[in-house]
Amino acid sequence: MVSGSRFSRLLMSSALISVLLPLGMVSADPIRIVPRFTGSVILTDNVNLTDTNTQNDIIGRFSPGVSVFIENSRISLQSDYEANFLYFGNTDDTDLRHSLFTRVNVDVIREHFDISGLASVRQTFFDRSLGFSSNQANRSGNRRTVQNYMISPRLKGRVAALADWSLTYSASMILSSADSATANPLSFQFSDTLTHSIYGVADTGDRFNRLRFTAETNYAKVDRDNANVRDFSQATTRGTIEYRLARGISILGSAGYGSSNLRTRILGRDGFVWDAGVRLTPSSRTSLLARFGRAGKRTTSTVTLNYRVTPRININGSYSDGLSSNATNFANINSSLNVNPDLGVVDQFDIPQSQTAPAFDFSDVDFRNKIGRLGFTWKHTRSSVYGNFSIERRSFDGNAGEAKSWGVSSGYRHDLDRKTNLDVNVNYRRNDIENSNREDHFFYGRFALNRNLSRYMTTGISYNYSQRLSNVANGDIKENSLQFFIRGNF
Repeated sequence: MVSGSRFSRLLMSSALISVLLPLGMVSADPIRIVPRFTGSVILTDNVNLTDTNTQNDIIGRFSPGVSVFIENSRISLQSDYEANFLYFGNTDDTDLRHSLFTRVNVDVIREHFDISGLASVRQTFFDRSLGFSSNQANRSGNRRTVQNYMISPRLKGRVAALADWSLTYSASMILSSADSATANPLSFQFSDTLTHSIYGVADTGDRFNRLRFTAETNYAKVDRDNANVRDFSQATTRGTIEYRLARGISILGSAGYGSSNLRTRILGRDGFVWDAGVRLTPSSRTSLLARFGRAGKRTTSTVTLNYRVTPRININGSYSDGLSSNATNFANINSSLNVNPDLGVVDQFDIPQSQTAPAFDFSDVDFRNKIGRLGFTWKHTRSSVYGNFSIERRSFDGNAGEAKSWGVSSGYRHDLDRKTNLDVNVNYRRNDIENSNREDHFFYGRFALNRNLSRYMTTGISYNYSQRLSNVANGDIKENSLQFFIRGNF
């Protein structure tokens, strides 16, 4: 359990280090600051995201924002803030929603000490069985604000001429607007958390010709600010030996000890940890790592694949099996995001975070997580295409059931001419809900056409379609929305 004073101290420290330190170390390299203002008119046929008695509405959205970028030999910073003021025409209601994303890395002492920081404030849907939409201009008690602040100092060095080492400490704070058991309409809570993690590694690299030795230790604890909810912790210490059989082919094996505080017997992993695997790197275009083993009473497996088919086509895939919490997963997702000056905060495919269907609930129940992904990208001078398949299975602690989600998504972008671009996205996801026979099918589509009026002005129109089909009563939801916008960058 954590106290409010500890939360406050971490928040202050993260803010000071993430903002003051980079600014104090900026050299003559330019800082790119892009202020903007966006005005939008949105028409929706389901403003309250309900399954029955749907209501049409016209919403005005006024969104001032600013993006900041710094990139030099010592500092890498990207930041985006936007205030969204919404006016709902049918009821004269108003709403103000803030979004913030900042990620920074500072090389304090070259090759010896660096600090990473992250701040994220954004809204997300908590319960996958309640209202959802790919459009932000609507109202739902299921949409809640989550704040995430992280700081991660890292020490690194060398042990004589034998190995490189690094020691990383990370602190991640989650502040949730659903940290109360009375957070209607939710039937569960997602507590405020403070996560501590320590990761240390020593790696010989290629110093010993065909042999490579690695020793690593990892500890993580999720402290929840709720005395009635269990905290989550896990730790692993292991050593790995890798032997290169031939050029591009290596075998490896590891052994160690692991522990966790999960209650379900099959999820607990106290005891001996081992795995064995193979690494294939036949060329600079292809890499494959596959490892299989056991951790306590459960099997484990990890696979990563990267294949550059041509300079324009890339294929990547991964599979992992581990123990986790929603606080940890949310922080990991934030760490993979980037700032796009035109689209805001986006994932690796430049998909805004507001346009993803919810796969699982945000709650305090920990779980075993099996995740598989396979994706491809194709880029041309004026066009790009991406496709992605993902499947995830969660086995919840305390015999709280098992849930599965899988989906496919694809997108196409094309510059029609020097000033006009087209953006099309489609997404399908199926959710099998734990402890029930409920099956939900999510469909999402988006069509957008944008045109640059000048160097500083852009206008566009977009259509968004969101639908959930469920096999339970009152589980279906559908929304169509049409948006017109004009944006000025200054």
